[in-house]
Amino acid sequence: DVDFYVQIGAYSDTKFFNAKKWNRIGKVTSKKSADGITRFTIGTYDTFTKAIKITEKAKKLGDKDAFVIVKYKGERTSLNKLIQQGVYPF
Repeated sequence: DVDFYVQIGAYSDTKFFNAKKWNRIGKVTSKKSADGITRFTIGTYDTFTKAIKITEKAKKLGDKDAFVIVKYKGERTSLNKLIQQGVYPF
């Protein structure tokens, strides 16, 4: 299963993140990593195209660094790798 997410923020202090602002374009989730950084993402999309549309909306809302994250079977990977392996047709 290939899933796409849009990262909209990475913070060491989450008080600087305003989730209400982002709820307009999708469900916001957060995950604190071992490095102490909490990363915020929007959605779970089944196509790259859907994720890109959300990325564009996030950039308009003020996150110029928003980007797409790709996961295959729950593991983060690259879209190019999945295309080369024939897992995801582009």
